[in-house]
Amino acid sequence: MKDFIIFIGILGMIILLVVGIVIAPSAIHNNKLNKFADNLFNYPLPRETHVLSKNKRVGLLVANGDHCDYEACLIVSTKLNKYEVVSFYRTTSLPAADKDTTDITISVELLKEGDEKENNIFKISILDSGYSPALDLRCY
Repeated sequence: MKDFIIFIGILGMIILLVVGIVIAPSAIHNNKLNKFADNLFNYPLPRETHVLSKNKRVGLLVANGDHCDYEACLIVSTKLNKYEVVSFYRTTSLPAADKDTTDITISVELLKEGDEKENNIFKISILDSGYSPALDLRCY
């Protein structure tokens, strides 16, 4: 009986170690992603602009494997034209996901051009790439 209890204890420790190795990298990247995305989500919007949706993701988003990328975006509705929205964000830079020296510029993409009855729909996004995957399976 004593050998069985020791066996169960060792097996439990191995399972915890394996689970920790798999879950810890994802948790670390999720934490960085949340902080990175909050920089965009908490940045003021141009006048007459409303958020339709927010999205953030981490994983292999740009180029080939073996690195992690972070992306956050807002889908917004506004009466403003593309020039006005681009001008609002032109001089704005936000902190990188985990680099002290590089700031990230904000990208503006017109998704749907409205008319006098409908607003324009834009995607406002930030992307930071090239981080170590640190065993996070989403980044391979």
